Amino acid sequence: MKFMVVVENAGPVEATARRFVCALAESGHSVVGVFFYHDGARCGAANRLMMRDEVDASKQWQGLAERLGVELTICVNTGRRRAVLDQQQGAGKWQPNLAEGFRLVGLAEYLDKAATADRVVRFR
Repeated sequence: MKFMVVVENAGPVEATARRFVCALAESGHSVVGVFFYHDGARCGAANRLMMRDEVDASKQWQGLAERLGVELTICVNTGRRRAVLDQQQGAGKWQPNLAEGFRLVGLAEYLDKAATADRVVRFR
């Protein structure tokens, strides 16, 4: 079965989503993509200040995406509101802050990808 995973929050919610994606892969399912929305977009920030006991979510997702070949996308408007910007969005005014392995996309691209999945699972 093919799954699309939507991550709408950071912290424990995104950690649960990450474990879910791993479990899907171990069970033989495929993940067509992971879409970060609302506060979940913070997972794609390259230069977050981390406390000593915190896990770097973007590095965890990068490793997972590399291992499983999963595409990591962030809603472009959500990213802007949370200062997660790529070269194009920054355009000389702001410093790009998009972590490697993440891509900013519009909702249309998310919907196209979700349409290829058998199930869409949201983590809020």
